[in-house]
Parts: sequence; structure tokens; C-alpha cells
Amino acid sequence: MRIIKNLIFCVAFILVLTILFSHQVFADGNSFGDKDRIELTQEEENWLNENHTVKIRVSNWPPYMIVDESHSPAIVEGIAIEYIEEILNFNGIKYEYIMPSAYSFAAALESVSNKTGVDLVPTAQYTEERSKSILFTQVYIQSPWVIFYKR
Repeated sequence: MRIIKNLIFCVAFILVLTILFSHQVFADGNSFGDKDRIELTQEEENWLNENHTVKIRVSNWPPYMIVDESHSPAIVEGIAIEYIEEILNFNGIKYEYIMPSAYSFAAALESVSNKTGVDLVPTAQYTEERSKSILFTQVYIQSPWVIFYKR
């Protein structure tokens, strides 16, 4: 019974977070408009025009990223994934997911830094050291880090 109560609490917590984040980004009930297209540099436009595909290294970090590799193709979902897919699809940018089994998190960051395979790592946290070789977006998801315990 205790496990079921904990599971219900976790699901409710995730739903509340999802609603809050969705409301924050799409407060007017609309998706992106033409004025919201990403402004790219000429170098970025040229890269995309060469028919490149953005390689996104995903991982299991619910509720932001959830990967189920037991299906073919793997099922990839979560809050961060929804944001990324909305932005890339809206801007006509092709992408593919790189599974956690292909790159460790550290190897993926190194790959982004060296421009040798992975192009994007959702939810990677900004640090001074990482910012020397990796470009970061503005924060798009904020979550408090808390510890739950029984009284």
C-alpha cells in the first residue's frame, strides 16, 4: 500500500511540473509563431543547408528525458524532449537521437566540445569550465533540488 501511495504521489508531482512548465512556455495557449523562428548565423544556415542532422544524446532522467531502448526504434520522451522537438520541427531542422548506450554523459560532452559526433545534450548544466568549449542556451527548465523524507 505504501508503494502505491508513493507512486501516486510521484505521478501527481510529475503532472504538476508538466502543467507548470507547459503553462510557462505556452501561456497564451499557442505554439510558436513566425516571429519566434530561431535566428541563425550564416555559418549555421550553411551547415543546415548541407543537409546535416542534429545528433541529440538522450538519457534517462525523468521527467525531463525518458528513453526506452526495448522498442525499435527506441521511445524517447519527456519535458526536455518535447521542447527540443517543438523547436527543431518548427524550424525544419532534422535530428536524430543518440542512445545512452552509445556515449556516456562525459563522452557526449567531450564530443560536443570537440564537434566530433554529438551536437546537443539536453539538460546539461552550465559550468564555467564547460562554457569554455560548449555553447549553452538560456535556462529553459528550472527545478528545485529538494530531499523528501518521512517525519
